[in-house]
Amino acid sequence: LGAQLPANISFRPTPTLGGKGKYALLFRYILGAVLDFGYLLFSARGALIVMPFNNLFGLRTINALNRFLHRRILICCHGEMEAIVSAINRKGLLSKILHRRCTRFFLDPKVRLSDGIYFSVLGDRVKENLGAYIDDPYKMARFVALDHPYIFSRRSKERRPAGAPLRVGTAGAINRSKGLDRLLAYAKLCKEKGLDVVVSHTGRIFGAEPDLARYVALPDTDGELDRREYDQRLAGLDYMLFFYDTGSYRITASGAIMDALAAGTPIIALRNDYFEYLFDKFGAFGYLADTVGQMVSITEQLLDGKLTQEFDFPAIRARLSPESLQMQFDTVLDQIEQ
Repeated sequence: LGAQLPANISFRPTPTLGGKGKYALLFRYILGAVLDFGYLLFSARGALIVMPFNNLFGLRTINALNRFLHRRILICCHGEMEAIVSAINRKGLLSKILHRRCTRFFLDPKVRLSDGIYFSVLGDRVKENLGAYIDDPYKMARFVALDHPYIFSRRSKERRPAGAPLRVGTAGAINRSKGLDRLLAYAKLCKEKGLDVVVSHTGRIFGAEPDLARYVALPDTDGELDRREYDQRLAGLDYMLFFYDTGSYRITASGAIMDALAAGTPIIALRNDYFEYLFDKFGAFGYLADTVGQMVSITEQLLDGKLTQEFDFPAIRARLSPESLQMQFDTVLDQIEQ
C-alpha cells in the first residue's frame, strides 16, 4: 500500500504495545491517549489534525487542551458510538469504562465543545440517526458525514460449479450481538428443509454455541486467520450472510460489509438502517430480509433459480473508492475551516 501513496506523505515511527488480553488493550488505549496529547501539543498553529480513531480515554483532555491551542481537529467516530444507543457490549471493566466515557461526553449537556473540534461519522443516515440521541444542537453542528471509503484490491472470485451446493457464510468476529445464535438457527433451518447449501463462518467466535460445529463449517484455528486465508475463504462463498440485529447499526457503519463488496459477493442479510442506506445510495448488492426464516426462504429461491438478479459491483466499488469520495472530504474540510 505504501507504494500507492503520494510522495508528499511522510511517516514517523510510533511506539506501540503488544500483548493480548484486557490489560494489554487497556494500556494501548492509555498509550494512544498520551500520544494524541503529544501530537496536539506539538502541532503547528493553524494545523488540521485528523484523528482516525476516537480514543475515549483522551477525548475530554483533547477537548480541554484545544480551548487554549485553537487547532482544527477532526476525530473519526465508529463503533464506540454504539454505547449511546445500546448497553449490549457493556461487559467487563474496560467496556464499562468506555461506555461511561462515551455517554458522559456526548450526552452530558454540561460538556461544551472547544472551538475547532469536529467529529465525523460514516454516512448521512448515521448522522441523521445520531440527532435522535444527541439533543444538543451545538454538539450536532460539530458532526460531519463521510461515507465509508475502501481501497478495493483485485480479488479472484471462484465460480460455483454446476450442481455444487450453494456456499454461504458469515465473516469477521461473531458473537451474540452480531448474530451468533441466528447463524445457528439459519443453518439448522436449512438442514431441516434439506437445502443443498454449505454454511460456513470465517473469523473468530466469541461465545458458546455447542451445536455450531455440527451445522456450520468452521476454520481449523480458534485464533486470527491471516489475511490471505481469510480472503480465500471469502472468495469461495456465493453469498455472505449478515445476522446483525435489525435495530443495530443506526449510528455506526459496518466494515464487514466492505469485505463482501471487495470480494464481489452478494449478501443475504437481516435488514438494518445502514444496509438499507447503502442499497438506496450506492445500489443493491444482495437481498435484505426481516427474519431468519425469510433469509432461508431467499436461499431456497436462489437454489430454485427464482432469484437471478445481477449486481453491479464494479460501479458500487467505484463510488466508494477514496477518489470518488474526495469531494465529500473537501466539503467537510471547507466546513471545518469556516
